[in-house]
Amino acid sequence: MQNPVTTCSNAPRNQNYFLKVGGASTSYRIVVTLREINSLKEHEQVDAGRLKRLTERIKKDALIKKAIAVDINTGVVLDGHHRLNALKELGCKMIPAVLVDYKSPEIEVATWKGGDLTKEDVLTAGLSSKKLPPKTSKHLINLNGRKRHIAYIEKEVYFPLSNLV
Repeated sequence: MQNPVTTCSNAPRNQNYFLKVGGASTSYRIVVTLREINSLKEHEQVDAGRLKRLTERIKKDALIKKAIAVDINTGVVLDGHHRLNALKELGCKMIPAVLVDYKSPEIEVATWKGGDLTKEDVLTAGLSSKKLPPKTSKHLINLNGRKRHIAYIEKEVYFPLSNLV
């Protein structure tokens, strides 16, 4: 399966970018759009050390390389909490995001360390002040009968920070 890369360096703020992924039998349209950082809701805390390293790397590169995954209905961040917080620390107002319908049966949630976690648990944490510990949830998406980590659809965007302030 081919993984296309899109460069969005000179794009206006509210434009959508369309990428296609998929095998011979099925294609999925993945839309990368810019979202206001303050409109997004986090369901997990972040690891301070990892956040510091990522923030330094993004600042040095002067760009964000990968979109985050967000539920289109609630604005809850499903994957990309460290990228989101790094951009916040760098003073950005916008972030590239892939919007997904979390209600879809094609999206599942599991944990990295074992235990039970439901989509409702994730949404409750995202819509409240009680965040889950870092790296609690692992979101999977079913593409052509194959489960993949949701990061698979968080396409590379190489978006300059100057377009996000």
